[in-house]
Amino acid sequence: MEEFIENSQNYQAKLLKYAIENYRKNKYSKVTGIFQFMFVDNWNAITWSVVDYSRRPKKGYDVLKTVYQPVLIGMDLDREKVSLDKTDSFPNVWIVNDTLDKYENVYAEIGLFKDKEMIMDKRIEIDYISADDVKYFSNTPLSGGFRNLNLKEKGEYVIKIGLLDSTGKVISKNSYKIEVV
Repeated sequence: MEEFIENSQNYQAKLLKYAIENYRKNKYSKVTGIFQFMFVDNWNAITWSVVDYSRRPKKGYDVLKTVYQPVLIGMDLDREKVSLDKTDSFPNVWIVNDTLDKYENVYAEIGLFKDKEMIMDKRIEIDYISADDVKYFSNTPLSGGFRNLNLKEKGEYVIKIGLLDSTGKVISKNSYKIEVV
């Protein structure tokens, strides 16, 4: 039963992250609104809630806290598993701003980690993010850094991405797990 709970919560967390990020990136074009269905269980059951009957948060709860940030930075990962000989491209970065505030002179900071050790750290300077908008960065300067990284070790990696203002205050943060096989 414990293995089933672990697997189902991992699946729910992945699915929520993938779906909500994609819904938010497509605002006004394909999607006009989203909400979380079944937030809490009203009885002891296996459901799509993110808080169980005893009011303990499931893994999906923390995902919701991330993907529903008013300003969300993220990236398009084609897959979670990457072949060791195919690590020559870096995913596109995007920012969803659901606030009425515009952001000027901010930057994205992206780090690649293996076993909590930073392998790569890159920064993208961003002049302007409009209010209530989605901004994409394709073919970012990160592509070259990732291409030159030439990963030689298989295993699990974490990409941490953050959007910061000129004082270093975090506006948004996100992360992605990938496995190099």
